[in-house]
Amino acid sequence: MRAIAVLAVLAFHAFPSALPGGFIGVDIFFVISGFLITSIILRSLAGDGFSYRDFYARRIERIFPALALVLAATFAVGWHVLLPGGLAQLGKHAAAGAGFVSNFAFWGEAGYFDSAAETKPLLHLWSLAIEEQFYLIWPLLLGLAWKRKWRIFGVVVAVAAVSFAINLGTVHSHQTAAFYSPASRFWELMVGGMLACWRLRGPRAQSAALTHSQSVAGLALIVLGLIFIRGGGAFPGWWALLPTLGAFLCIAAGPSGIVNRYVLGARPMVWIGLISYPLYLWHWPLLAYARILDIGEGAWTVRAAALVLSFVLAYLTFKFVEFPIRSRAWNRVAGSMLVAPMVAIFALGLGAYTANGFGFRLEGTPLAFASHDYDFKIDSRSGECWASSTDSPDVYAKTCVDREDGSGKPLVMLWGDSHAGRFAAGLRREVDGKARFAVFARDSCPPIVEFAYPRCVEANSYVLSQVSKIKPDTVVLFGHWAYYLASPSKVSLQDLAATAAQLKAAGVSRIIVMGPAPTWTEPLPKVLAELHRDAGGAIPVRTTSKLAKEVAEADETMARFAAGVPGVEYFSTFKAMCNEEGCLTYTVNSPEGLTTWDYGHLTTSAAQYVARQMGSLVDSAPSARP
Repeated sequence: MRAIAVLAVLAFHAFPSALPGGFIGVDIFFVISGFLITSIILRSLAGDGFSYRDFYARRIERIFPALALVLAATFAVGWHVLLPGGLAQLGKHAAAGAGFVSNFAFWGEAGYFDSAAETKPLLHLWSLAIEEQFYLIWPLLLGLAWKRKWRIFGVVVAVAAVSFAINLGTVHSHQTAAFYSPASRFWELMVGGMLACWRLRGPRAQSAALTHSQSVAGLALIVLGLIFIRGGGAFPGWWALLPTLGAFLCIAAGPSGIVNRYVLGARPMVWIGLISYPLYLWHWPLLAYARILDIGEGAWTVRAAALVLSFVLAYLTFKFVEFPIRSRAWNRVAGSMLVAPMVAIFALGLGAYTANGFGFRLEGTPLAFASHDYDFKIDSRSGECWASSTDSPDVYAKTCVDREDGSGKPLVMLWGDSHAGRFAAGLRREVDGKARFAVFARDSCPPIVEFAYPRCVEANSYVLSQVSKIKPDTVVLFGHWAYYLASPSKVSLQDLAATAAQLKAAGVSRIIVMGPAPTWTEPLPKVLAELHRDAGGAIPVRTTSKLAKEVAEADETMARFAAGVPGVEYFSTFKAMCNEEGCLTYTVNSPEGLTTWDYGHLTTSAAQYVARQMGSLVDSAPSARP
């Protein structure tokens, strides 16, 4: 069973389109762990008594050595190839992995600006963390149940029922929580626990036909899960019953089941099962670093080579690390030596995280320029005037609109998505002293009244209602237009014209549509680091490397369209930042002067640069209303 589980995960991670449901191998692992751990605990309780010290000592011997080795190796590679921001994140993940709270770390990171999962070398440790949390809680609960003479099977079923209910209750409304939370995952381990209780009641004679049927049905359910379950949907939910019940039936069939005997019991499968733990640990960091370093541009041969190397490293780890440790008796002092490396890795990872990735590694090199740790929230008024996509439509603070001060200054209002949220700081500084300022920004919601997403429709309707109240003289519309024009939601430029008409009807005298800013296919600091790595020399002021081509096309399309819309002025953000030599990478010769820290959201320095290029929004704006 371990072989099927780990092979499914490896296939999914390396070739997701070939086996899109392969991630359910983790759910099979959960059932196996629940069965084995519950069996160990109940046998001990029924025999000479359960020793918590012996139990946890065995868990340490089983888990710590290979994990410490992989964590150390992953961090060592990261030290040499990651920029400070990447190493800081890796340090956080290494500390979370050593502390067995990776699931909570990744749960907390999920959000709009979360980096791609494919570039997190320790992402796969979330499932190991859930198992470790189970190892901490389950022996205590079973020991209490045994002491109080509660029905053990009833306790297992009760825990499974509560956890499964939490799973169903959160899988649609809180998908990230349902995926990473132990509360919504423990039921999968309880499926194995139920089988352990049933097995320990004593041997029961089963016909060969029933045994074979169980193993065949179990494999069939797993295969159905591999075929029909897809990532990105509501999971675990009901879908997780396919791999968990499949694993239950395969284990219940025992070694005499036809599938177990001839498939799972085959020597290659047994060998893979023996190295499944280090194989699981090694494969993902190798695949992640291949993506981070862009080795072979993601070619299938590179991913296949990474899997082959995973097998080699897993075998070496099993033979020279795991097997020698498991085959000898360890006293308490020797056992503590296994804990020491994990404590050291935890401290090192925490240090890398708190020290922002040990930026001193790059001091005096051009990479220090490209690795600046930018705090995009520091002056963006995030949470006040820049809302998340899930915030209520009226979440904006009253201070998002400057108060009347009796000076007769016109009111300039910025409206848009997260790109407008980042542009706001620069535009505010440019108009400061010349005009009052207002801003309404929301993640993933362009300033179009009838945009596809229901929450965007509600939020933009609210902003339009505010326009009627605050009566801005000038409204600036800004968003990630290149994405919206190409996305499945397909923003219609006619809808943009309709929005402009509604603004005019609300009394807005001047409407400026800002075209899309240049974006890159990868974060700009990474692009600059790769340019330096490949060609050396200083960081270029402009570059076309990995520049998203669709932005120039969207800019031209919007410029032509805006020219035909009465009362709308168009400003080409792209042309303000780009020329035939490429697009600006920084506006002033310092790390703080980078134009973006990610794929294209403007830094304050870049926002001020663009605002200056727009010219005065105030001098040519109509006077404020009497």
